[in-house]
Order: sequence, then C-alpha cells, then structure tokens
Amino acid sequence: MNILGRAIHVIERAINSISRAAAAVGLTVLMLMALFTLADVIGRSGFNKPISGSYELTQLIFVVVVACVLGYSVILKSHVKIDLLVSHFPTRAQATIDTISSLISSALFFVISWRVFLQAAKIKGQELNSGILEVPVYPFYYILAAGCLLMGAMLLIEFFRSFSRKNENAEMN
Repeated sequence: MNILGRAIHVIERAINSISRAAAAVGLTVLMLMALFTLADVIGRSGFNKPISGSYELTQLIFVVVVACVLGYSVILKSHVKIDLLVSHFPTRAQATIDTISSLISSALFFVISWRVFLQAAKIKGQELNSGILEVPVYPFYYILAAGCLLMGAMLLIEFFRSFSRKNENAEMN
C-alpha cells in the first residue's frame, strides 16, 4: 500500500467511526421520535388531547435524524446513485465515472454544508424561532450542516480510495 493509501486508510477509519456514532445518535433520535408520535396519536385519538406543537417538533427532529445518517449512507453504499446508462459501460469506464462522481458529489456536499453553516449563523443572529413552540431553529441548521460536511468527507474518501485503487492497478500493469 502506498503512502496515499495508508493516509486515506487512517482518515477513513476516523471518519467512519464518527459516521457510525452519528448514525447511532440518529437512530436513537428516530426511535424517540416514533415514541413521541405514538404518544401524540394516543393522546389525540384516545383522550382528544394532542401534544401541542407535535407536528413542528417532528419536523425539527427529522432534520436531526437525516443529518445524522448521511455519512453512514456512504459506508453502506445506500446513497442515491442512478446508473441506468453507466451500468452498460465497460468496468473501467464505470470506475472512472464513479471516481469523478464521488469528487463532484463531495464538492457539492461541502458547498451545501458551507451555505447551511452561513444560514445558521444568520438565523442565530436574527434569533429566529419555530412558530408554535418558539424553539430556536439555528441548532438544527448547524446539525444539518455538520451532516452534509460528514457526507462530503465520506464521498471525498470514496474518491481518494477509488483513485488510489486505480493508481495501484496501473502500477501492477
């Protein structure tokens, strides 16, 4: 394994650990959201006493869930990938397209993260709160930005890993 490959491996292990931990948090929050929704349905149906602001709170919690599992979706290779046309290309062309796609996707998620961080700072300065419960919304923007940053990092690692593999294969030939 070359120097680039070893460096990628060390960074990949660290970011994988962070992604797995974030996914565990996301799944825990999802479970709590399900219990909260169940309590709201029981209160609404059985006692005619819905939880005030439940729809709003569910929306905010869902942001946390999605943001936390973004990076882990790259580990599982469950992120959206449309390859109707590419799947008919030769293996080498598919690998090249995957490499380029990983780089472009990584850049896109880094830009999204940056813009959401800026928006979070703006909203924090404006002291913007949710409509019913008056919950500050800027922390949810920061969580979403961090999730996009993690996704971008995972895709960048995927790019370097595939780029490193292509170089190793070229050296073997």
